[in-house]
Parts: sequence; C-alpha cells; structure tokens
Amino acid sequence: TNDSGAGSLRAAITGANGAPGPDTVSFAANVTGSIVLSGAIPISGALEINGPGPGVLTVNANDTDRIFTVGNIGIPDRVVSISGLRLTNGNTGGLGGAIYNEPLGGEAAELTIANCVVTSNRSYGEGGAIASLNGGSLTITNSAIRRNSSSKYDGGGVYVGGTGNDQP
Repeated sequence: TNDSGAGSLRAAITGANGAPGPDTVSFAANVTGSIVLSGAIPISGALEINGPGPGVLTVNANDTDRIFTVGNIGIPDRVVSISGLRLTNGNTGGLGGAIYNEPLGGEAAELTIANCVVTSNRSYGEGGAIASLNGGSLTITNSAIRRNSSSKYDGGGVYVGGTGNDQP
C-alpha cells in the first residue's frame, strides 16, 4: 500500500509503461486498505489493473492531484481496464478529477472501468470523476460514480467529448 518503491502500484504501472505490449497489474491477496498517492500515476500503454474489490482496496489521491492520467498510447495497444478499486479524493485544476483519458501526443485509450467505486473527486474542468476526450472511448460497468464535482464546466461525474461519431 505504499505510493512508491518496489511492489507499489506506481512502480508496477511505471514498469508496464516501459514494457512492450499489454500488461496486467494484480494485487496480492493480502493487500487491503488504502494507497495514498503523492501525485497522479501516468498510464501510457495497454494495461489491465485488477483490484481485489472496491470495499477492500482504495486508491486515494489525497486531494493533491488526479489518480490516473491515461494517454500517449501506441496503436494497436489502446485498451486500458481498471477494475476492483475504490478511487477517491482526486483533485485537479484541469479535467478528470480521478481519471483523465486524452491523447497527450499519442492516442487516447479505449478505457473500461468495471466493478469500481469512483467517489469524492473534484476537477475545475470537465469530468469531476472521469474525463475522456479526443478519440478516447469510455465504458463503465457495475460501478458507482458518486459525490464527484466539476467546479466550472460540465460533467460532475463523467464527461466524454471530442470522440468523433461516438456518443456518451
């Protein structure tokens, strides 16, 4: 449940970002409680994050930044899936309080959120919880998106924009 160092979520994702092809990050059975972050964790490659369940493990941004910035992903490896986590206390002056999915110089992800609770996140721009823009797709299943806010623009919970013919 450390923010950094060997065995941390940040180290696992950083290693996956540097490896070719899709990767999977899973948690050991004894990992419970909260991972309190010091800043956003970038995701720049195809990745599947499998948490033990939102009632078991929380990723807490501690009101310092968003939780995940997803982007700069190469084709064809655009799939990013996050499941089984509680994502809370993201806070950004930009878009996507918990998760921001945009190209950032590469491609945006085909992002799936499943079996998660995304709560108490804030953004100044669109998507208090999640913002997916400019070619990024977003699928949310069996998840709760609640008590998130956007202080200036649209999408207190979720904002999807600039996706061509896709509709939120």
